[in-house]
Order: sequence, then structure tokens, then C-alpha cells
Amino acid sequence: MRDRLAVLTIVWHKPEYRAFLLIMVFLSLSTSSTLPLVTLYLVGSLHVALSLVGLYFVGEALLGLLLGVVVGRWSDRWPSRVPAMRLAATWVALGWLVFALSPYVWLSLAVGAVFVSAGAITMGQAFAALHDVMVRDAERRPGLVNATIRTAFSLGFVLGPLLGSELAALVSFRAAFVVAGCLNLLCLVPLSGVDVPVATGTEREPAPPGHAQNTVRLYVFVGLCTLVLMGTALRITYLPIDVTTHLGGSLRQYGTVMAISPLAELIAMPAAGLLALRFRIGRLFSLGLAVATIEYLILSFNTALWQVYVTQVLDALVVAAVFGLGLTYAQQLSPGRAGLASSAFGSAFGMATLVGNLIGGVSLPLLGVPHLFVIPLATSCMALATFIGLDRTAPRHVEATGQAPPSRSTPSGRTAT
Repeated sequence: MRDRLAVLTIVWHKPEYRAFLLIMVFLSLSTSSTLPLVTLYLVGSLHVALSLVGLYFVGEALLGLLLGVVVGRWSDRWPSRVPAMRLAATWVALGWLVFALSPYVWLSLAVGAVFVSAGAITMGQAFAALHDVMVRDAERRPGLVNATIRTAFSLGFVLGPLLGSELAALVSFRAAFVVAGCLNLLCLVPLSGVDVPVATGTEREPAPPGHAQNTVRLYVFVGLCTLVLMGTALRITYLPIDVTTHLGGSLRQYGTVMAISPLAELIAMPAAGLLALRFRIGRLFSLGLAVATIEYLILSFNTALWQVYVTQVLDALVVAAVFGLGLTYAQQLSPGRAGLASSAFGSAFGMATLVGNLIGGVSLPLLGVPHLFVIPLATSCMALATFIGLDRTAPRHVEATGQAPPSRSTPSGRTAT
């Protein structure tokens, strides 16, 4: 156990790991401080119809999806992924400044697509570059390192909603958006002096046997993650209305609600990484999907604020499984193509935001809030049933191509990549 916990110290003392950990904190602070505010700002300040608010998230998700996957494919051929991360962080920061100063509805809605969507590049390339470092240094526990770095993203979500809601209440919504832009610029600080070459053995070499089937399995897995994350997308858009209108809570109370899940993730995420050293990642991932069905069952019929708090705790377990372990599973389903695997996996949230908000906008007049969350209840059930079948066949397939199963560890504790 002491040897496993030593990884947490290694993450901080290794310069590249520390850089990515700090980037996750800054990105999560920027993202989480604005999530409780965008819907309320567009509806309350710019008088956008609630059914149209989803256009902001749809635009952001659609362009983010395309940018993430395309740049992910290209980056496997680049000498380094770091320059793309620097450019994307700067572009997103500029977008938040435009959003804060925009007097026009059309311009505010366009910011999500034109600027904020580039955040998908920063996230995808950060974890792909992290994979490059782990390959270069022959990291023995990549799953635990991935989960630890992803925990830093949860750390930002503990403080971000409180920071954003307090700034909006005490100063203005626009001030909160300016701060979000500054936080994106702070990502440039830990990146200064960091130069991580792309790991060898990627797309420049001939495709190994079973390459096409590996890619298909990767995309199926990403699709399942999308089904689960549709619930997160709908929470972002409609949970503020559920808490402040349906349940009669205040903006500050919603900020507190938002902080519960990431606070629990600070425990759940490292725990998932440690459990992955003893149990198959596929089994842990299945348990996370099962928890998601319980979460959205409660949320679909909630009548009191304490029930929302319960779902936030459950959501921490889901996030620990999907984001803490899913990235490692995706990278091992497509060995040698870290850029594609990381970006494809990262695109799941963008696709979920796109599809979820399109379905949510159409279904809102029929179902209303909170019954709208029946949709992610159904998609989580579908994802669980499908993933059980995928996980049963994927290990045998990977073993047949000479690779270790995507969710197993070798006896020495080294997770195959």
C-alpha cells in the first residue's frame, strides 16, 4: 500500500506530471466557475428562451468534437503536442473575454462554438502528452497516474462553482467570465519550459494486426461513454433551473450543490486508481455505470434538495469510473495511438453535450424539469448492458493480437499499455 501511495508524491515531484496536474486545476476552475452561470446569465441577463440556451452548448460541443478528434489524429505525427495546448488555452481565454463584453445574443451564443470549443484540444492533448511521458519513462502504473492527474480536475470543481457564484452575486456575471479567461491563460505558466516529444511507435509505423478492429472497439467504447455523459450534459444545462426554480433554492445553494460531487471525487478518484491495481478496470467501469442508473433514477423524480445532494455524491463515483479509469481503458484499446485514443475519449463529453442538449431542448416541453433526467436514466442502462458485452470480448481480442488485456495488470503491478 505504501508503494502505491508513493505514486501521489511522484506525480508532484516529476516536473511534467506536476505541470499537467496544475493545468487540470486551472482548466477545471475556469470550466466549473462558469457552468452554473452560463444558463442563468443567458436567460436572466440576455433574455434568451430556455429552450434556446442549449444552442450555446451544442455549438461548443460540435466544434469541440471535430477539433478534438482531428487535432488528436494529427498530433500523433507531430514532434510535440505542447504548442497546440498553448495556442488552444490562449484562444479559449480570448473567447471568455468576448463573452463577458458581448452585448449581443448571437455573439454570446457563437462564442461557445468559435472559442470555448478549443478547450477540447487542451484537455485531449494534455492527457496524450501525459501518456508520452509515461511511455518515455516506462511508468509502471499508468492507470493510477491518469486517475491522480484527473483528480486535480475534480479539485478545481470543488472551488470553481463557489468562486463563480460568489463573483456573480457580489460583482457581476461578466466579472466571473473575465476571471475564467484569466484562468485559461494561467495554463501557459506550467507549460513554460515543458517539451514532451511524442512517443515513438504511433501512426508513423505500419498498422499492427487487428488495428482496424482495435479502432472500432475504441469508437464503440467512446460511444458508450457518450451515452452515460449525456446525463452530465443535461445536468449542466437544466440542473440550475431544477434547483433554483423547481426546488426553490438560491444561486449560492446551487453553487454548494455543484461543489459536492467534485469534493467527493477527491476521495473517489484516487480510490478508483488504487482499486484498478487489484481489480479489472472493466469490472470497476461496469459498477460505475450501474451507479449512474441509480443516480438518474433519483434525479428524475426528486422533490427535495437533499435528494440532489445524494445524486451529487453518486455522481462522484460515476465520474471516478468514467474519467478516472475510462481514459486508460481507451488508450489500451488502441495501443500506439495515444493522441487518437485520448482525443476520441475526450470527445465523448462533447458528443454528449451536443446530443444531450438537442434531445433536451426537444423533450423539455413534454417532460419538464426534473423528469427530463429520465433520458440519461435510459441511456445509462443501455450503456451498461452494451459495455458488459464489450468487456467480455475485448480482453480475448487483445490477447489474440499479442497485447495484454485492456483492463488487467501484470503480476509486477505494471499495467500494460
